[in-house]
Amino acid sequence: LSTPPDSAATIIGWEDTVVPAMDRIRSMKPPRVIQLTAERLDEAGLGVGTTAGWRVHAADLLPGESAEVTIDHASPHHPEAWGRATAGRGPPSGDRTAAICPRFGQCGGCAWQHLAYAAQLVAKRHRVVDALAPRVAPDAVPAPTPAPQLVGYRNKGKYVVGGRAGAVILGAYAPRSHRVVDTLGCRVVAPEIDAVAQRVKAALDDSGLAPWDERARAGAWRYVIARASAEGQVLVVLVTRSDADDTTVATAAARIAAHPAVRGVVRLRNDRADGALLAGAVEPLAGDAVLAERLGDVAVEVGAGEFLQVNRAQSAALYAAVAELGGAAPGVRAVDLYSGLGGIAFTLAAAGAMVLGVERDPTAVAAAR
Repeated sequence: LSTPPDSAATIIGWEDTVVPAMDRIRSMKPPRVIQLTAERLDEAGLGVGTTAGWRVHAADLLPGESAEVTIDHASPHHPEAWGRATAGRGPPSGDRTAAICPRFGQCGGCAWQHLAYAAQLVAKRHRVVDALAPRVAPDAVPAPTPAPQLVGYRNKGKYVVGGRAGAVILGAYAPRSHRVVDTLGCRVVAPEIDAVAQRVKAALDDSGLAPWDERARAGAWRYVIARASAEGQVLVVLVTRSDADDTTVATAAARIAAHPAVRGVVRLRNDRADGALLAGAVEPLAGDAVLAERLGDVAVEVGAGEFLQVNRAQSAALYAAVAELGGAAPGVRAVDLYSGLGGIAFTLAAAGAMVLGVERDPTAVAAAR
């Protein structure tokens, strides 16, 4: 719009060059089956390599591995495609390992489980190096701090309710779909969360109420959230449609609360059309509506919706690193923006700093206070 009137050739050039080039890209199609050698992993855990001018992402292919890949989808905008290794596999990578979860590759979570943990750390460091280049030299990026636990560390489990009345599924959406994959038996969540989730499934089965069906716009159960404390107590959140029968929901909650690890069961009524899990006010159904948690040396009550880092040990290490890098000490003043429950603020304060926490979520503010 800022070009002078006599530069109309620039506009004509757009029609003569850019538009035809885009049309050519749209008309391009990769071969149905290609031979691919993966060079790296993308964020979804797919092996990525280049062949015949196409950048191809392939499921279950680690860097250095080769296979015949069947193309399932090609971008209409860029020479980029996605597929799966189907035949002609070469030797496996020395970094390949057996996945620990029974649903690996189906639920869409934990996308790097088939890669040895030491190799995962190397790959994660490379991602940071790439993100900061060229402003930060690669040598300035340290190695990641390994997690002390590779299984059973996650203090929160989130489940989509699928299936049908009397045979519900607690799980997650398969990648790029709304098909619910059963994730009971997940090894990443704390063992007590999975044990309680098994009880929740039985209670929902016996309730006779149907899971929410997005297409039919009918059903009662939507989501289940289970949060575990460091002491192994579990808070269960039942997310339902508003019109789900109150008596039936309460009966299911009582059965869930009978599990020895359950501290409390609450309900949230969610009639939203999108995929938001939490909506509406918390309604206590059985036991307590909060869990006792510790952030450093500070006791905090955590409810259904407050944000808490899911890896307790790594979050403590992260907060300690922040305090060290920030030089927290008596006489130092700090502001913790988006402070949530106050994990960073309390860690800085424990080192002697005077801290102001800033947070918009009123439940998190109340818990931090």
